[in-house]
Amino acid sequence: MQVTTRQKGDVFVLDLDGNLIAGGSAIALRDSVGGLLAQGGSNIVLNMAGIRMMDSSGLGELSKAKRSALASGGDIKLLNVSAEVSRVLDMANRLGEFAIFHDETVAVASFAK
Repeated sequence: MQVTTRQKGDVFVLDLDGNLIAGGSAIALRDSVGGLLAQGGSNIVLNMAGIRMMDSSGLGELSKAKRSALASGGDIKLLNVSAEVSRVLDMANRLGEFAIFHDETVAVASFAK
């Protein structure tokens, strides 16, 4: 999975492209989020538009990332969640765990509230 990081004010947007599954892609998410948190960037939007498939390991990494961000005084919000990712979140009863947006400007602005 490819992760590209952009910054909008004090919010970091991570553009994810590929599959969020066990192995390297889940580790790529963990390392990207962990690196931002270590540098003090705790408000994170994960742009999921490029995620084609997610398994339970990917879901686990999403949940761990959110807990880490919350512990750092921030949050992780999801953007452009596909039907496939939404189905995995729903099957695991985790849809309510994440704020989900379809507009990047709205997602970034939600941190100001």
